[in-house]
Amino acid sequence: MWCFSFWRNHRELDVHWLMHFNNACRRVVFSDPNLTRSAESVQNAISVLPENDLIDLVSYLLSQTDSATRDHVEEIDSILVQGGSGWRVGVRSERYSLVRRLPEGITDIAESVVNHDQRSSRYLKEAWDYAFMASPDPSNAYQAAIKAVESVARELVAPRNGKANLASCAKEIREGKGKWSFAMADSPHRSGVQVVHDMLDLFINAQTDRHPGQVGHAEISEQSAQAAVLMATTLVGWFTMEHFERADDSQSP
Repeated sequence: MWCFSFWRNHRELDVHWLMHFNNACRRVVFSDPNLTRSAESVQNAISVLPENDLIDLVSYLLSQTDSATRDHVEEIDSILVQGGSGWRVGVRSERYSLVRRLPEGITDIAESVVNHDQRSSRYLKEAWDYAFMASPDPSNAYQAAIKAVESVARELVAPRNGKANLASCAKEIREGKGKWSFAMADSPHRSGVQVVHDMLDLFINAQTDRHPGQVGHAEISEQSAQAAVLMATTLVGWFTMEHFERADDSQSP
């Protein structure tokens, strides 16, 4: 198994690491009473792990890697690429981790948007981490995505209203369509401003875990959270790069 042999070559991977992993993930992954300090015992324990637990283990071990072993991290990433894995080595909270592999163009655009605007960058980074890390947190991913869009929409749509939220910004756009312009030409069926409003409306209402106990409440799925983060990245980009903006003859409320 490549992950075991890799760490065996570069660091001491023994039963203590497996127990530390149990504590870190707050569940018992390794509970075999026959697990001992021997390399063979550790290898056997790792070899029977379900895929999700194995991904979590590798991500945990990566998070314990310091900058002095950067070459080793790059070696793991190379192995993942050669094996056609859906994972790559990334950085989360300033520590190495496994993250979902996405087409480079998508991640390049996301990084460009994050770096373009400081208001939303922290929330957008959090959203990407929560959505695409080895152990995703869909609810927090969606919530961070909402905050990212809200932070830039409020500044553009209602800069003088300290109580404005994303829903009120969407309402302002819907009720004042003539006040706004969008960089793309309208289609015969709807204007670009309508499309932006409809995206906001979907984005807000698809966050189905906002109000526990109410009709329609449902847990956010991993796929829904990822879609929301990608949508948030697009919306933040449109708002901050002036693709969607106030029309020249309108005044801010």
